[in-house]
Amino acid sequence: MLEHSSIRSVRVRLVLAVALLSVATAGCKVDKPKPEALDSDARTPYRHPLSALARVEGPTPLFEALDDPAGNRYLVGEGGGIDEEGGPERTVSGLFVASRRSIRPGEITKSDPPLERTPLPKLTPELAERLAGTPADSRLEVLISLRGELPGRQAELERDLAQGRIRFHDDLDRRRSDLTGDRQRRVAALLGPVASAIEATGGTVLRPCRNSPCLIASVPAGALTTLAARPEVVDLGLVGEVVPPDEEDLDLAAAPTIVTGVTVRQGAQIQQFLDNSYDGNGLSELLEGDNVVVAVVESAGPNAGYLSHDGYREHDPDSSFRFAEGGGATGLWQCTPDGCESVKAFPVAGSHATGAAGILFGDLEDGQLPATEAAVRPTASGYSPEARAHLYAFNGGSELTLDHVGSLTPAQNVPDLVSNAWGTYDSPRCSGTNGAARAANRLYQDGIAVFAAVHNNGGSSTQCQTTAPASAIGAFGVGAHLWGYEGTALTVRTAPIYESDGGNESSWGGNPNQGQNRSLVGLTATGTRANKFNTSGSFSQTGVICCTSLATPTVAGAAADFIDFYRDRWSHFIDNPGSLYANMLLMGDRQTLAGKGLSSLSHRWGAGRLRMRMFNGEGMDAPWYYFNGWTCISHQEIWDFPVGNGGGLSQDFDAIKAAAYWFDARHDGTLDPDQAGAVADVDLWLWDPVTNSQLSVDDDRFDNKARAFVANAGGHHVNLRLVGFDVHGHDDPVCGEDAVRVFFAYFAEDSDRESPTFDATTGLGIFPESF
Repeated sequence: MLEHSSIRSVRVRLVLAVALLSVATAGCKVDKPKPEALDSDARTPYRHPLSALARVEGPTPLFEALDDPAGNRYLVGEGGGIDEEGGPERTVSGLFVASRRSIRPGEITKSDPPLERTPLPKLTPELAERLAGTPADSRLEVLISLRGELPGRQAELERDLAQGRIRFHDDLDRRRSDLTGDRQRRVAALLGPVASAIEATGGTVLRPCRNSPCLIASVPAGALTTLAARPEVVDLGLVGEVVPPDEEDLDLAAAPTIVTGVTVRQGAQIQQFLDNSYDGNGLSELLEGDNVVVAVVESAGPNAGYLSHDGYREHDPDSSFRFAEGGGATGLWQCTPDGCESVKAFPVAGSHATGAAGILFGDLEDGQLPATEAAVRPTASGYSPEARAHLYAFNGGSELTLDHVGSLTPAQNVPDLVSNAWGTYDSPRCSGTNGAARAANRLYQDGIAVFAAVHNNGGSSTQCQTTAPASAIGAFGVGAHLWGYEGTALTVRTAPIYESDGGNESSWGGNPNQGQNRSLVGLTATGTRANKFNTSGSFSQTGVICCTSLATPTVAGAAADFIDFYRDRWSHFIDNPGSLYANMLLMGDRQTLAGKGLSSLSHRWGAGRLRMRMFNGEGMDAPWYYFNGWTCISHQEIWDFPVGNGGGLSQDFDAIKAAAYWFDARHDGTLDPDQAGAVADVDLWLWDPVTNSQLSVDDDRFDNKARAFVANAGGHHVNLRLVGFDVHGHDDPVCGEDAVRVFFAYFAEDSDRESPTFDATTGLGIFPESF
């Protein structure tokens, strides 16, 4: 990937961006470090493009100065590519610049008026309804959320990286521990006065949050209005009622071909990662400490807890489990309204929880169940079969269970991502303002991605159907397609959205009563699968888990594999959930209700069906380019960055797909209840600066994610353009006032499929993006 001319001049002038990775030759896999070179106690470098910023004299780019001395906007990122068939594969990483200017008067207009937001009541509708028929002296168990400007750990860690204070993994761990301790002290100080006020009413604090300004309390009904009047209180609501997961039995007699783990691996293009050892195991096959760490969070209702299945073991039946134990904890957590306790086993083994965990990180391919025929072991194995996992089972207090995930220390193995296949009702408008949604937003700001099921309630023009935490602006919502029992790699790619005979269907959003016109689905994945883990200790030919509960760990497992790939190929830049989300938005097949979309996300399908891509010579059809990064976009500003090497794309290029994601801290109302639902309006364009023409644009004014696609890019000069149409009032912890941090990713490639190949009849291989 050749350097852009603007980047080259900046590098010469300021000696800014130094590639962090060695250049790879075309088609060659980057070698992983030798296992013996890694030791759990060694001070291994923390590879990250932000390290280049510490070499700049003067204010730290982006964190202290958005623009360079010439007025160009800084960005940080990395990527690679091949300019022409047979050419060398190149990589770039570090600090770059892009052109920027103000929007000219009348240059951009929109037909959709801004959505008028009405302030949310301090008493949620469910609590107000309950309160109307409750005697004043009766106690109600409520979740109380408070205002609190608590900086997220991720922004603070990245600032330290940019200023050279973090160079090794143990530097990162120490700083993360310090930030966690400081946060918990600040939260306790915020909760103190409200706790005293609760006790003064005769109420009792049942459990305080540790990382977010919230608590669960038992309060006399007559005192709730007085508590709500306190200025630091954002809202009071009933403790979230968990929506039961869907479970279905499969009729094998009616299905000649069963959707299995192998079927989904092939159809969703996950197999290429596993074939190249990107399976969650990290850089070393022998070292567990660098594995991708996931957290599976499940409701402990009638189908409670997890079986300690042999498929969770490292290899044979006598080996250790791949639970994320450490710091005096087992990696297994039983949570009640009184708190989360580390346990050695769960009292009840539920099929839903065991199946969800097995789909994500279960493995039978290394001799864990010797009696199982080798040919069928892959059919039951999960999608990130070497990852380590925290397994959470909660019974009440789902919000505080997610809060506990955020309190895990480096010694206990901080998760990279959460797989959440349950949900709580988030009325009245899927606004992401309930406790579970706010907890997910806190995890996002602390550097932990949350993949959450949107649930199976369909859509409605009058009421919220998507559950929290999927309704949170900081969560990645997962829907489901492929309802039925018959499946091949091709049907995994082409099946319709999940709609069962019983009336259930994959939830969605995108009208004034469904997310306030914001899309809530990020991707869909298969909602049917046989050969999953169950409570027998083996695996079952009949399934008792389906729909978005199955789709969510599928997407989360694929994301864990991508993290493994990215850390090996480039760096830990992917550790920011915003970077991961932008990349995962590239992994959809662009399905909409009206066919394949060129721009904007479908409020039913999101970015489309899961279709993973591996951005290297083995996964892309040359010539190709890939780049991902982040920058600060200000109010009423246009930002332009060249695709590829900055010149015209050769005629061999076909498809360009770009995606963007941004987080707006105002959305959940924690900072200001009157701003609940606010989303900065950023547009994503693919623009030809030579012909001054728009190739594709996503100008949705209500969304916090975007997608743009061009099917015939050859011969064009192409800029990735970001437009800050309405960012007024957003105060970003990195970018400052009236600016938002936007994470973006794009790739461009040939679609001839000489390599990698694709078989349109069987659905095997890597699907051409332009089809």
